[in-house]
Amino acid sequence: MNKNTLFSSYYKYWIHQYKDGAVRRVTLDKYNLVLRELENRVPHLRLKDLDHFTYQKLINEYALNHERLTVRDFHHHCKSAIMDALEDGLIEKDPTRHLILKGKDPKPKKIKYLSLLELKKLILKFDLNHGLNIDWLLLLISKTGMRYAEALGITPQDFDFENETLNISKTWDYKSKNGGFQPTKNKSSVRIIKLDPITCEQFAELINEIPKNQPIFLYNNSKLYTSTVNYHLKRYCEKADIPIISVHGLRHTHASLLIYDGVSIPSVAKRLGHANTITTQNTYLHVVKELETKDNHKIIENMIRLA
Repeated sequence: MNKNTLFSSYYKYWIHQYKDGAVRRVTLDKYNLVLRELENRVPHLRLKDLDHFTYQKLINEYALNHERLTVRDFHHHCKSAIMDALEDGLIEKDPTRHLILKGKDPKPKKIKYLSLLELKKLILKFDLNHGLNIDWLLLLISKTGMRYAEALGITPQDFDFENETLNISKTWDYKSKNGGFQPTKNKSSVRIIKLDPITCEQFAELINEIPKNQPIFLYNNSKLYTSTVNYHLKRYCEKADIPIISVHGLRHTHASLLIYDGVSIPSVAKRLGHANTITTQNTYLHVVKELETKDNHKIIENMIRLA
């Protein structure tokens, strides 16, 4: 490595030195995605030519067809390597100083979730009479609000039928070819959640013969891709004549129904495994605002009765 080294080559070397084997596969994939962008956008840019102007130009061009948040992430990945190159004397001045981050405005994202009636219609379409299958997976997510990877990582030993709880302490790497257990999204995602008696009774029978440390939905070495499950769910939504949602939409449905039913934001945040209540409030702001409007009507009615 020297000042004549291509920036993309240095970045590739930097990933191998500092990230390969030290971060999760999904995180490493993000670094490699940035590498491909550098190889395509600035294939001839050398470290010695990396200055304020060339770096700002790189960011500006990337920002033409990416949202501002994505541009920020791209910049942070690049900057991590640049700082090490600067410290090693391969770059004379920090090219990221006074950077202006640009990017497209994010598209409004409306969370898709079902009403209680729609969820009941959906569950009635599930085939729950032939042992563990995709339908049981969808049902468990609907009743717990687990993330898809968390649900795939559930093993028999995670159930505590006596106390009617489920321990969520790991996920399943369904995106990689070989799969395998991996840590949860964050520390807050490690949690114990309450189950209803009927679900406990059902799963106690379903997992009776599955080894304690085997994923209950993958115990026969099968693979379950989100695309497969989402297509399966889409067909059921169409049959039930309800809005089409994704498997992640079942998580949103679970949380929204809890909030509508008066469960506190901190309790919902803890059940979902959110790092803080702000995440929960921001994600389900539409529900919170709707409930606030209803509360205001109740307050007015109460004041009128006192008049």
